[in-house]
Amino acid sequence: MAVITTYNGRCALSGLSEPLPLDAANIVADKDEQFGQPVVPNGIPLSKIHHATFDAHLVGIDPDYRLHVSASLRDLAS
Repeated sequence: MAVITTYNGRCALSGLSEPLPLDAANIVADKDEQFGQPVVPNGIPLSKIHHATFDAHLVGIDPDYRLHVSASLRDLAS
């Protein structure tokens, strides 16, 4: 809940403020013992669809906060 509160209850990608479909996603997977800790700096609030695409590596955010969309996902939109 702290991750979602930190982002004022909004999806970091879409800005959606409806709490029901929001998840606190790990930026670095929690299986990574060094960086995957369950702390606010390793979290990002995402709607369920954005969370699923993030976990599937179809979208990503680089260290400069730029959004990247996989070619396969972009091709689906064409």
